[in-house]
Amino acid sequence: MYPFTYLDFAQNLGRPIGTIYSQNLTKVPDGRYSQCITGLGTFGDYEMWIFGQSGIIKSNLKAYFKARKKGHGVDQSLTWVVKSRYPDSLSDQSTIMEQYLELGEFRHSLNTEEEKVVALVQTIVEYEDPPPLRAMPDFEAEEKLKNEIAQTYRKMKKNSFK
Repeated sequence: MYPFTYLDFAQNLGRPIGTIYSQNLTKVPDGRYSQCITGLGTFGDYEMWIFGQSGIIKSNLKAYFKARKKGHGVDQSLTWVVKSRYPDSLSDQSTIMEQYLELGEFRHSLNTEEEKVVALVQTIVEYEDPPPLRAMPDFEAEEKLKNEIAQTYRKMKKNSFK
């Protein structure tokens, strides 16, 4: 197993990686050297943050689709996600639901099932692990996260209801 590096991640995306502040070379088991970047510019910080959220995104979507398979409606399934994420904390449950409702009011349109689920998962992600400060303008950062959640939602929905 080779160490994961920021450079590998950025190159696999096929995108520029921002400003590189410093690099270290690390020898891996087969004798090759791997670059480890200790600091990235703003683009890299946010890309790495989104990449690190894939587990929390998938686990919440998995809980949602599990509830849907059990026959729950959309709103019941959203509540299921929050209760399964925070089973012992009523304060976390209420905080998430309040923030979710505020986000819905801000967007003025959480009409479709996908929009509702994406908004709830986004709320949970940003509550548990806020994005890096000054990583990107707020709107652009929010759109990138929303798109990542929506893509994962569509993939999991397709696989869940085969």
